[in-house]
Amino acid sequence: MGKVGKFRCLVEFEEGMRSFRSKYRIPSTVGMRYVAQGEWAGARRTGEVIIPMIVFIEGGMTIPMGIITRNYFRFFSLSPTQCAPNMFRVLGSIEALNERMDLNLTHHDVNWVYNLHHLK
Repeated sequence: MGKVGKFRCLVEFEEGMRSFRSKYRIPSTVGMRYVAQGEWAGARRTGEVIIPMIVFIEGGMTIPMGIITRNYFRFFSLSPTQCAPNMFRVLGSIEALNERMDLNLTHHDVNWVYNLHHLK
């Protein structure tokens, strides 16, 4: 059983869904439902965004998404299902650095750091 299947019990029942929503600060105005990993494409309704549970649990995803995360997704035309949970942790960490240290880092800075550079 993969990690996502192992976490299904966290949201399988209404009480678990409320607890998950509370623990990961997901607003009540955001709809939530569990969909098995292999059923994402067929289960998505118009206007819905699929965000894997693991992104909240291991990646520290927040709703609303931070500006760097949103801009990163827009710039690269990505959806949350196309990024590893660690990418959310990286983007969220940059958001935290900007907030706590009054920096002005952007998604371009993240991209620069993670691109291959030739040594001079």
